[in-house]
Amino acid sequence: MTDPTRATLELARATQRTVGDAAAPMSRIGVVREVGVGTVSVALGDGPPIPDMRLNPAFTPAVGDQVLVMPTSSSWVVVCEAPPAGTSVEDVELRVRSSAGWYLSRPVNFGVPTWNRQDAGGPLTAWVQGRQILASGEAGAVVAQQMIDRAAVGYYGPLADRVPSGSTITGVSILVRRVGTGAPEPPLASPVLYGHAYTPISPPPAATPVFPMGPYRYPPVAIGETTRLLLPSVLVTAWLSGAITGVALWSDAPADAFNAAVEAAGDLAISHIPPPA
Repeated sequence: MTDPTRATLELARATQRTVGDAAAPMSRIGVVREVGVGTVSVALGDGPPIPDMRLNPAFTPAVGDQVLVMPTSSSWVVVCEAPPAGTSVEDVELRVRSSAGWYLSRPVNFGVPTWNRQDAGGPLTAWVQGRQILASGEAGAVVAQQMIDRAAVGYYGPLADRVPSGSTITGVSILVRRVGTGAPEPPLASPVLYGHAYTPISPPPAATPVFPMGPYRYPPVAIGETTRLLLPSVLVTAWLSGAITGVALWSDAPADAFNAAVEAAGDLAISHIPPPA
């Protein structure tokens, strides 16, 4: 579980790329009127208090606190204390790599169609997903239309542990640069992202991937293009609570055949406001 003193969740910028065609969430400022167990009652503007708002487990408010409230797909979430009016703060971006990872694959039209799991042996060096044509032969020439399903699972551990103690997390993204394999591939392919709870001592099984959160489909990416996959607020909240430990890319559709390189600086980008000096 995440130490509640380590970090809190704030609004991810509306200017960053959102999932699919969904609009960026709009935050509200409210005042805490009542504090319960895991929920709070908050007054937004001049209206009556809204009861039983979900509470970010990394934040403990008190009655009278001015707080930032963010909508998710199903409810409002009180995420952190709102800064005083007129306060100007700048956040910084920290990039890190996964601590561990796994690649899952299954032959589709050749060999034995059973799933295999490969341990990355450290941080992921690439992201893969989709039903792909295998490249073989000299210079990557395709000598047979052999198809394989692929998925990549990255483990990063507790999200709050990645930033300085007392920081406020303002956004979390995965940065990827799509690369080609030498085999026929769709000119544009959409990353399909999931949240998972696997760990090095409890890795994903060699089976059809199943994840507790997702899928989150992102806009299509061309080969050679670098893109930022902004994680939805509900996934970041779950990560801060300890419900998930990382993200995965997975699809079995040929149109989603996608391969990406991991830059040396890291693929997990965490925007945060450092604690006061």
